[in-house]
Amino acid sequence: ALLELFGFKHHDDHNGERRYVKRLVPTEDELRTLSPLDLHVTFGPPALRIVDGQTFITPIQPRFHRSLFPDAPGEQMSLIAPQPHGNALRKAYLSHASVRSAEPGATILFYRSGDLRAATAVGVLEESLVSTDSDEILEFVGSRTVYSAEEVERMAADGSVLAFLFRQDRFLEPPITLAELMSARAVSRAPQTTIRINPEGLPWLTERLDA
Repeated sequence: ALLELFGFKHHDDHNGERRYVKRLVPTEDELRTLSPLDLHVTFGPPALRIVDGQTFITPIQPRFHRSLFPDAPGEQMSLIAPQPHGNALRKAYLSHASVRSAEPGATILFYRSGDLRAATAVGVLEESLVSTDSDEILEFVGSRTVYSAEEVERMAADGSVLAFLFRQDRFLEPPITLAELMSARAVSRAPQTTIRINPEGLPWLTERLDA
């Protein structure tokens, strides 16, 4: 089940063992017909389809970035045992963003605010939830978030929480700086919350991500 969750298919049985395979290169027909999420699951990571209206950028503070993406280039690997959310490809991120139109397969750029001011990682959305019920949120995200139960409770008390469950697609090397994003008109300013990438910047971003 775990293998199939990441796009492996049962190929055959050999000497009493089940053999699973995963193709890495889609056909032209698959590129046209598979949904963005199915494309990523089947052939990634990395595998993206950039879609107008379904490409977002969300800011993440350095301390949460270190926890959610501990193996990102430039991060100092902690000697402490890695947490489930950092040691997995399927993660969660919570915010008070007002976005309500993100669909499964949406592309999410994670913008490290504060020190770096650059997009460092890309995720593919699995599903989302909007709720003010901390128990519902915690059940939805499980161990995939950087936030503790107490932090989730405080967030829910402050208003509706947007929870993204996403699959880590890739790290950006080098990161895409705010200056680059603005020059390409992908954004008009540093993101303060989850926002949609400007349509005029999508061709540049698609080429930049080789997607």
